[in-house]
Amino acid sequence: MRDLDVTIAQVQSRIPGLGPDRSAGPVLLAILDADLTSRRADLTNALSSDRYTELADHFRDKVASIRIVGTASWAEDASRTELARLRGTYGTLGREPTDHKLHDLRIAVKHARYSLDLVGDAHTKPLARALKSLQMQLGDHQDAVVCEELVRAAATPETLLAGRIIEHQHQRRAVVRAALPDAWDAVERAAPGVSFL
Repeated sequence: MRDLDVTIAQVQSRIPGLGPDRSAGPVLLAILDADLTSRRADLTNALSSDRYTELADHFRDKVASIRIVGTASWAEDASRTELARLRGTYGTLGREPTDHKLHDLRIAVKHARYSLDLVGDAHTKPLARALKSLQMQLGDHQDAVVCEELVRAAATPETLLAGRIIEHQHQRRAVVRAALPDAWDAVERAAPGVSFL
């Protein structure tokens, strides 16, 4: 559900900047919205089922029976373990990590961050803030991955190809526009060397 909500918001925010292509925006939004409506109905049915009620009751009873025992150092031990796992996960990324590996890293970051919250010391706050920032960046990446998957599923191969070609042309134009001032400066610097100017 959240994935579709985020994707719909992303598509809505991009449509106004698409120039002449924006007229197809409502069609794509309608496809995504129909998928969201269908999933919402499935979720409502699942949450209304007897099976869900039984699971929720069982979970509530189990949580009520939990008793935390041990010293305050258990939180530091847990945090140390999660930070070691995080470093290990980061170490496996390589130069060009896959989307799946970056998602795994996000999960490891989340575990490490929440384990630091259990420690709750002032000296852990800078690391917790840095982990939160990294988690947010990796969350943005995962949202982009899911958005692409959902939009691809709603599009035809021809429209995807056309969109990629058009986007590439936009990038080419942006490169030229960005380089224009330096190229013009080079012309101006070279002009005094031409005797007839």
